[in-house]
Amino acid sequence: MLIDDMDWGELTDEQRKAALALGYNEVNWDADDEEDIPLSDLYWCQLTPEQQTSAATIGYNQLNWDSSGAEEPWFYCRCGDDKCHSADGFRGLKYLPVEEQKRLYWVVEPYVQHQIAWKLYQLEQEKEGI
Repeated sequence: MLIDDMDWGELTDEQRKAALALGYNEVNWDADDEEDIPLSDLYWCQLTPEQQTSAATIGYNQLNWDSSGAEEPWFYCRCGDDKCHSADGFRGLKYLPVEEQKRLYWVVEPYVQHQIAWKLYQLEQEKEGI
């Protein structure tokens, strides 16, 4: 039986203690609503070592914790501006809108400039139907 299928009462004392350390309780453990899951908006790398240990105790690892399919950000912006291109974690230029890539073209290394230029070329070819 998977731990996700277990009710709060079926958990061992160690598993309950780990779940409590992650912000779970009997109510939100048994809830089906994703909004009730503590720390679900964090990547594994954002968890403290203690939280990672607790998560491992209840059956999580980096792969199944980050199961959203999103790539892990390279860094998290600390500017506090929610309109910042990296406010949700910068995953690389390919995730930025084309206009933002054009603006950054002049400040990135030549290899990245080449990638941006190639993407722009491909978009132009698509527009022309080639």
